Amino acid sequence: IDKGLFCDGNKDCNDGSDENACDIENDPNRAPLCDKNICKLPDCFCSEDGSEVPGDLCPDNDRCDRVPQMVTITFDDAINNNNIDLYDEIFNRQRRNPNGCDIKA
Repeated sequence: IDKGLFCDGNKDCNDGSDENACDIENDPNRAPLCDKNICKLPDCFCSEDGSEVPGDLCPDNDRCDRVPQMVTITFDDAINNNNIDLYDEIFNRQRRNPNGCDIKA
């Protein structure tokens, strides 16, 4: 169906699927709410807005910008003449960590 018919208040599909995921509260495919009593590190972590720091490293939300963070990027194929330029661009020795150190590969 046409994009304009989704979430317009009218069920245009026989099963009404064009109207069932119009907001986060009514999306039948959404993940269940996270229960902090069940969800525990290292297997699970809840943060409703994505701003909480895991592991009680910033309990009072004080100086949370000082909590270390590691970002891992993985590639599943070999470096070759088709992608070496991309790697050279990413790891160009001009990107730095906040402490001034190079990013590593």
